[in-house]
Amino acid sequence: MVMGESARPSSRPSSPSLQERVLKSGWLKKQRSIMKNWQPRWFVLRGEQLYYYKDEEENKPQGSIQLQGSQVNEFTANPEEPGKHLFEIVPDQLPST
Repeated sequence: MVMGESARPSSRPSSPSLQERVLKSGWLKKQRSIMKNWQPRWFVLRGEQLYYYKDEEENKPQGSIQLQGSQVNEFTANPEEPGKHLFEIVPDQLPST
């Protein structure tokens, strides 16, 4: 994922978790699960949930990523693209039985 920050407050109401204060927001590129191509999405970090939207104007998230228990791996940024960061979120895996 690649992120650019924005300090703009978000006005996304609805569920109680979406009413939490926005900690960070900005554009990221999210890799799709089936096609494996990268799609730009507007991400909003609230508490330990990272919500993603098609764009800044959307009111309903397309999905979310639970960060509690997840591992976040940061990768070396490309020096030719200052201000961009690369990281992956590895969800907490339940032990197999």
